[in-house]
Amino acid sequence: MSSHITNIALAEKAHLAPYLPVLMSGAVTQIGKSGVEIVVKQIWEKLEPVLKGDARTAAEQVAAKSESEPRKAVFLEELETLLNENPDLAKAIAKIMAGSNSGTPINQLSTGDGVQTIGQVLGGKVFGNVAGNLTIHE
Repeated sequence: MSSHITNIALAEKAHLAPYLPVLMSGAVTQIGKSGVEIVVKQIWEKLEPVLKGDARTAAEQVAAKSESEPRKAVFLEELETLLNENPDLAKAIAKIMAGSNSGTPINQLSTGDGVQTIGQVLGGKVFGNVAGNLTIHE
């Protein structure tokens, strides 16, 4: 399987897993309107019609016990298979994820010597305020 498909499946799993109990119950309208939730709804609109057989079973298993890492691993495998079998679906979901700015916001106040701030930036802007010395290592 290509690493591109694997990356899409990993991102889907991360986005969808917490919401699968609601999604699998058909109550998608109960999901809110935050950035991540909008992306989840958009992905689900594409994924749900083709989620059949083993992939649906894996999703139901995660929905029943969403904290289970083994169940999430099986769901990931099924997502990879589904995306490999449906390249148009993979492209559509990749486009949704590429257009989203659904990264986790990080607000951190760092004071003192030798302090580190680590985070992920997806689109948007990075703001910083440094008073005193600053050393950047690459």
